[in-house]
Amino acid sequence: MSTVSMKIGVESTIFLQEHHLARLRKLGSISFYKGYGSRDEFIGKAGECDVLLVNKTFSNDDIPRLKAKLVSLWSTGYDVIDIGSCRKQGITVTNVPEYSTNSVAEQAFALMMELAKKTSFQMRILKEGKWTFDFKPLAELKGKTLGIIGFGNISRKVASIARAFDMNVLVHTRTQKGNGHPYYGFVDLDRLLGESDFITIHAPLNDSTRHMIGMAQLKKMKSTAFIINCSRGQIIDEKELIGALEQGIIAGAGLDVFEKEPLERTSKLLTLGTVVLTAHSAFYTDGALERLGTASINNIENFLAGKPTNVINP
Repeated sequence: MSTVSMKIGVESTIFLQEHHLARLRKLGSISFYKGYGSRDEFIGKAGECDVLLVNKTFSNDDIPRLKAKLVSLWSTGYDVIDIGSCRKQGITVTNVPEYSTNSVAEQAFALMMELAKKTSFQMRILKEGKWTFDFKPLAELKGKTLGIIGFGNISRKVASIARAFDMNVLVHTRTQKGNGHPYYGFVDLDRLLGESDFITIHAPLNDSTRHMIGMAQLKKMKSTAFIINCSRGQIIDEKELIGALEQGIIAGAGLDVFEKEPLERTSKLLTLGTVVLTAHSAFYTDGALERLGTASINNIENFLAGKPTNVINP
């Protein structure tokens, strides 16, 4: 593919530093299309591009209308893309593995710490003139059990942090065994749900994980337990989670991801006092964004050089 007149479509939600943009300009002209925009806005801007740099906005119905031969994902997850349809259309899709391992693990623990220590709540009651004995005792993490769903790079990092807090760790994974990890208990999902004080989800979204956590699973948790999700919002049935929180079936939740994003201002989650919410920002750190921008552009350059990297639909 000639780069002389090549057009590169970049989703507007993608954060690129000037040195990243300079690399893209050497490859061709840049055309930005609106993130979270309409289908017409997507195809109107992206349809004539030779290469697409994609985050969250992609119209799978319009794959046959695309001129692009490469979709470089600005992410690790690729659930936004119909991989099979791209393959049939001759469109190569690449992603960026492992760029946000530490950042997401840190965010999961930040949510856990907020649920355990209630720092925002404490600041609020201090402003009301209240003090220590005006609220219930806080949770100590030492000796508590952390249940981890999934056991990829992020899960392993979370588990290592939990060990530093002297927590017990249970893991549920469908793809790996516990060989080489003697400090963790590898168990089925029901046992993990029933024994954990905190549960954190770090699994990919696919047909087997979509809504894998619903009311039936939430009822198996301790009434004092918390659930945390920094993976994909659709793994939890959000409506049923809200019901469980309203009924006091579980103690609370820490969520960085939601079934529909951005989170609607009318969401009941925003009215609940037992949840901690962040704006799908676990990956959004200086170090992770630098690695993400660099690697996603590496994928474009390598594809154009005939040596594609991180291809997910070979």
